Amino acid sequence: MPHFQAPRANIFLLTLFRLKIIQSIDFPASLLHALEWDSELGAHTDIVHFHFDCSLPPIASMTCNKYVWWNANT
Repeated sequence: MPHFQAPRANIFLLTLFRLKIIQSIDFPASLLHALEWDSELGAHTDIVHFHFDCSLPPIASMTCNKYVWWNANT
């Protein structure tokens, strides 16, 4: 089982922070764009994103998205 490789995550994290913090794009959209732009990380890991929406208290909803790298040629 491969272990986490930090150098492969650097470009992904920098892209994600730039989209979210500097460009103020919401996190789910930032995550999608960062995964599209980083081919190194995508081929080596799946990402699970949990999102909680507490905009209507006391009811909270949770969304879970799993991003899986996929290539039609492999």
